Amino acid sequence: MERKPTHQMARHTVKLLIVGRSDGKRAVENSKSRQKEDNQPTKAQLQKTVDSKGVQNYYQAVKIGHPKSMEWRKKLGGMLMNQLGKPYDTSQFPNHVFVYLGGFLTNSDIAMEYCLADFPENYRLYEHCRIMPEALKSEKEGSKYPNERRDYYLYGHPGGRKKRFRSPADFLPHLLWMSTDQEGDPENCECKLCTSEDFSKLANEYLQWAHREGKLVTSDRTDQRLGKQAELEATPIRSEVKAGGTSTVANMVQKRMLSTSQEKAPPSVTKSQPSASAAPIAPSPAPQLPSPTQLPVPKTYEQAIDAQCNKFIYRPGEVVWFSRGTSWGLSVITARELFKDQRHQDRPEYTVQPLSHPYGHPPMLKISQEDLLRPWLAWSAPNATHQALINQALTYETIDWRSVVQRLYGPGDPEVDGSIFAAKFVDGSYTPFEPLEPSRPQAAERFYNGAYLGGEKIWIGEAVRLRTGSEKDIMILHHLVDVSSGNPSGATSQEISAIGDIYTFETVAYNPKRPIPTNPYLPLRVSEDLNYRNRITIAHKSQISYWKLTQASARLSLGEVKGRWYESRVLLPIVQGQTAFAQALSRGEISDVGDKLNGRGDSTNSARKLGTRKASRLEALGAAVPPGTIIGARAMSASAPPVGFPMDPALMAAQMNMEVDHAPEATVNDTDMSEFVDVNQLEEGDYSQGYLGNVGTDGQF
Repeated sequence: MERKPTHQMARHTVKLLIVGRSDGKRAVENSKSRQKEDNQPTKAQLQKTVDSKGVQNYYQAVKIGHPKSMEWRKKLGGMLMNQLGKPYDTSQFPNHVFVYLGGFLTNSDIAMEYCLADFPENYRLYEHCRIMPEALKSEKEGSKYPNERRDYYLYGHPGGRKKRFRSPADFLPHLLWMSTDQEGDPENCECKLCTSEDFSKLANEYLQWAHREGKLVTSDRTDQRLGKQAELEATPIRSEVKAGGTSTVANMVQKRMLSTSQEKAPPSVTKSQPSASAAPIAPSPAPQLPSPTQLPVPKTYEQAIDAQCNKFIYRPGEVVWFSRGTSWGLSVITARELFKDQRHQDRPEYTVQPLSHPYGHPPMLKISQEDLLRPWLAWSAPNATHQALINQALTYETIDWRSVVQRLYGPGDPEVDGSIFAAKFVDGSYTPFEPLEPSRPQAAERFYNGAYLGGEKIWIGEAVRLRTGSEKDIMILHHLVDVSSGNPSGATSQEISAIGDIYTFETVAYNPKRPIPTNPYLPLRVSEDLNYRNRITIAHKSQISYWKLTQASARLSLGEVKGRWYESRVLLPIVQGQTAFAQALSRGEISDVGDKLNGRGDSTNSARKLGTRKASRLEALGAAVPPGTIIGARAMSASAPPVGFPMDPALMAAQMNMEVDHAPEATVNDTDMSEFVDVNQLEEGDYSQGYLGNVGTDGQF
């Protein structure tokens, strides 16, 4: 009789971590020459030269799938989560560490593993190789050293190439600081490189000078460095920092938790209470300022990627314009991924499916230059090429496309008209996705992690453009709520509310004696874009801008959202054109790119209308895409990697025992260009006048 095993080998999960904040620099200024230099080994060190003795001594970049890279990232992921606590407590450090459930392991010795999906942005691992020929080694008979020695260093510290990390344990305190520090202040970092004697001496000298001159508003941390009583007494001494150890890291965690809890404390706790014998003084009424709301935590890997800078402009499921050379077409992004260019920098690549009528669909294309794409709201769609389809209340679903294809509607291009009507139909739709558990369970409300809104995709935790207030108002979206109007059946309604903090853009004269304000409640992309714009205007116009909070936890209909907010530093060079953008920068001018974009519903005269709710993105696209089309932005489950996203193929293949296959790249047939929309036919009105910039060839901003 066959004996069956009493147990099966368990499948153990691997969680991929993303540290959303990074201080890494690809290039730094040399302190002596004042010239920019790459923050990596020198060019001479990167060359595989052989000296007179036949010894090779060189550095080389370590690819993401290399076993040593995987080893570093697994160690860092495990140590980081060990310090933060497992299971990960998202209430303590809500903004900077994202956990995504990745693949599976069949290793009975490991119950749970954590691994960094990649090193923090602009940090790169290099291998130092020293290869000695066998003939030279024989001269040192009895030596224990092999003829090859390989050491690994992590570059990217803002201190330059001399500030490199020698091991995962060496980098852990710095990684923990990036993951947990609410202010992002390098003075709070306790790693060896940030607390070296020369750095500390320089920082203390500056703090003492600034304190004497009254040029610095001191805080508890500043007073501690000046020898005054500090509110936080858990700061480790320098000897502990240099020795490196668990106590230093643990103190950092306690310090961050304490500072976070103090920030959340109500004002009555921190204010001193008046004496009972003191004469009562009638206080003057103070204006009630709104309090900003903490950013929500990304729930999926894709959402975490979209929260980072310099990754992707466009998202799967979004309708975009794409270049066919001399003309433009309309398409939907089905997938995206990152690839390394010759400089080992991440570059995005998109797979797009051109939109069309139901009886014919062009093949998918791969586009690896973001300036060959435009957001759907960058331009207004032109009129149909068939005169019979103009000025009629027709939609994609009501047009007799078979008759159009059979030329019964007269001359015209069915494929172009199909893409125009399909894009307008999608613009009038919306689809909330990824239902969330409500913090206050109520039968009449359902919360969502994001929504397809017209041609775009939005997440909670990011900025959106508004129709209310000034044209420059944005909302930091904290909740998407479906109110079923008390329907006992729980049926979804036609009313989705957007809840979040509303900010308006303010510009004032720059005062070098006042520190530049920071707002930890803004998304990273908003903060980095603001910093970029301020560097331009301070240098040329002595002006500085900031986002002023006007309403906290405001509640609006989703129809009041104009569309996604985009970084001006990223999208302006594309929609404005490289030459015009460079000329504006030379004058110290950098406008809000939102001024150059349409709002949802503008092309169909349905602004402020929520539109038609669709159950899925594919339902909204309908027959405009081929049957069986897969959108990579489907709601991602916890047991499978997303489609078309940078999941470290080498790592996932090693963990899941899978072979990594790459689809062949689609080609563009130049003979089909005339079948797509001619850019000269695009409407040039209030929304698109003057923003049909030239298409670049190198993909550089």
